[in-house]
Amino acid sequence: MKFIRIGPEEGSLFDTLVKNEGAFVKFYSPNCFHCNQMAPAWDALEHPTNSGLQGHTNIIEVHNEAIDKIESNCARNVNGFPTIMQVNPGGSPGKEYHGPRTTESMLQFIKSSFPLKKLDTNKSYKENQTIEHEKLVASEKVLDPNNDNHETITKKVIQEMQENKAKKTKTAKKTKTAKKTNTAKKTNTAKKTKIAKKSNTKPHSK
Repeated sequence: MKFIRIGPEEGSLFDTLVKNEGAFVKFYSPNCFHCNQMAPAWDALEHPTNSGLQGHTNIIEVHNEAIDKIESNCARNVNGFPTIMQVNPGGSPGKEYHGPRTTESMLQFIKSSFPLKKLDTNKSYKENQTIEHEKLVASEKVLDPNNDNHETITKKVIQEMQENKAKKTKTAKKTKTAKKTNTAKKTNTAKKTKIAKKSNTKPHSK
């Protein structure tokens, strides 16, 4: 996953990052002695492949000046610095970390709080691969072309929207054609009825 630093003006970015995924978060102040003291241990978490973190969760460091710009509920639980916690998907606060401020101890907390997801052994390899692929597709965010606020939606949703639009267009064409056919039939029927009436009203020859 990613090691991310949230600057003073990037509170909205934090909300985006935790909207659908959990995270291991440190709220800090650059003027805090304890924050500066633990900085090397925290920075060592930036190498997930070497430390065995790959695939667990995002690790996010948040500048104290960004807290007021964060809407997620976890930011309401920050009463001092550093505050280190598990943040749940959606931004709600999880377990707060009170262990030793060492890389090893924080790694252990991360592994226990964000375990790697195992594939369902009751499903076939192909089914599991399909599920993982769908998750990957759903995680690719793009701008919603139908939203003036430039909100993001998934490419999969865009594809579904396009397919639905194509279906509606096809249905509309069929409906239009059917209406024309029905109108033509009604017109022909009306003409035949009119002709029949005229024939019936002609005087009989003596």
